[in-house]
Amino acid sequence: MKKNIVAGITDEDLVKEIKMNFLSSGVIRKRIRQLLADKEEAAYNASLSKEVYESPNWAQRQADTIGYIRALHEAISLLED
Repeated sequence: MKKNIVAGITDEDLVKEIKMNFLSSGVIRKRIRQLLADKEEAAYNASLSKEVYESPNWAQRQADTIGYIRALHEAISLLED
């Protein structure tokens, strides 16, 4: 579990509860990570499509896609053990 999940929480009982719940949610976290990874792969593959290059807004679309992929990657990392 990443430290920033409990960063800023001063109530030690709440920190312990969050840690216990995080550890006990391994199955659902694994499933969510897989769903997010699938979305990440789909976005990446779509960005490689030749049709995307025909867009007059190609640079903005690519920047948006890269930001989306980066956000998915960060969410995946928050769900890792």
